[in-house]
Amino acid sequence: MRRRWVSVCLIVGLAVALTPGTASADEIRDGQWYLDALGIHEAHRLSQGEGVTIGVIDSGINASHPDLDGRVIDGVDLVHSTGDGFSDNHDHGTGVTSVLVGNDDANGILGIAPKATVVSVNVFPEDGPYAEPGAISEAIQWLTDYGVDVITMSIGGGGDSEANKAVKYANDHGIPVVVGVGNKYQDVGFGPEEQVGSGWGAVRGTIPVTGVNENSQFWSESLDLSLASPQPQLGLAAPATKMPVATNTGGYNTRKGTSYATPIVAGTLALIKSAYPDLDYWGQMYRLMLTTDDKGPEGYDNKYGWGIVNPLAALDDDVELQDGSVSSRTDILPLEEQGQQSDDPTDPNNEGEPTTPSSDDQALTDDDSGTPLWIPIAITAAALLIAAITLILVIRRKRGQAVTAGRPPPTQPGPTTAPPPQYQSPPHS
Repeated sequence: MRRRWVSVCLIVGLAVALTPGTASADEIRDGQWYLDALGIHEAHRLSQGEGVTIGVIDSGINASHPDLDGRVIDGVDLVHSTGDGFSDNHDHGTGVTSVLVGNDDANGILGIAPKATVVSVNVFPEDGPYAEPGAISEAIQWLTDYGVDVITMSIGGGGDSEANKAVKYANDHGIPVVVGVGNKYQDVGFGPEEQVGSGWGAVRGTIPVTGVNENSQFWSESLDLSLASPQPQLGLAAPATKMPVATNTGGYNTRKGTSYATPIVAGTLALIKSAYPDLDYWGQMYRLMLTTDDKGPEGYDNKYGWGIVNPLAALDDDVELQDGSVSSRTDILPLEEQGQQSDDPTDPNNEGEPTTPSSDDQALTDDDSGTPLWIPIAITAAALLIAAITLILVIRRKRGQAVTAGRPPPTQPGPTTAPPPQYQSPPHS
């Protein structure tokens, strides 16, 4: 059969409908098989993505869908003269976003990071499956300047002339860029069967995602990582089949494609960022890549990359970082404290102004003796801090080597860290 790469094509080939019928919300939730497979319910006891902002580059998002209520804020339409990224004429971006941040109610789609916030950037015209030339790179730079924490895009085609510059710009600002590798043998209107892939996986610094099925095996219709950037090796796999999603009409559908594996990985990064806000870019990468479920040949391979994403392990395991230090489970920020930097979901940098007590609030300023109340509070806090630091140092000195470090880490240094040991490039397929 004829194969052809489609240049910068909306992945209605990366996301193919299996059943066009409608279904009730509780049936949809019951159909999310990957929630149990990935330990999502247990992971949500540790993190739900609170305080994290994710940029979704796609066909727009129907933010009024009940499962996305309150999760999507104004973005931008880079194709039309006006727009906030809320119009999803291709019925694609809405489904991707539901897998990413679907609400945590009892019914409907449950997202990987249900408390995260999404900024929508539309790069597709209303009447065609092709993105505007340069729109994707422009979207990456726009979202970086906006201040998002993660960027995800489930779209096909090759990177444009500004691709490397745009991804490097995001990475240098500590922002991971997650991309789907694409699917093969899909009918997308250009011939009997087409291969719709994403050349963005070959752009240095992106995180390409392949697909697996319900049996945790490489999905036969997923492209592999043979064209992915060999340095750094950041590929991994995620569920891509029988995926319940929200639609732009307010209903539901079941689809397949690496379009939906991609937001699972992006959502996992949001969980990590919320739970470990002090980790830098490569700290996040190590937690993501070194906690995967290794499949196929040991270590990195072209089907699974480092393995199948494991959100629970990414949060719960101890991981040795690039500098030899350990990111410990004991370092995780308590769930009730995550995302408290700002209560304003439109503040992507979580830099809300601190609250200063009023000068006439005597309960916070003085006691009956006239001594400022902050003095004994400060002394007590300092003593507790010293005790806590001492305890931590003792515990870390005694801690054994129960660290998730059995596999080589990603191979190339990040923007602000020293180089790790070098490892071989992935084998040719």
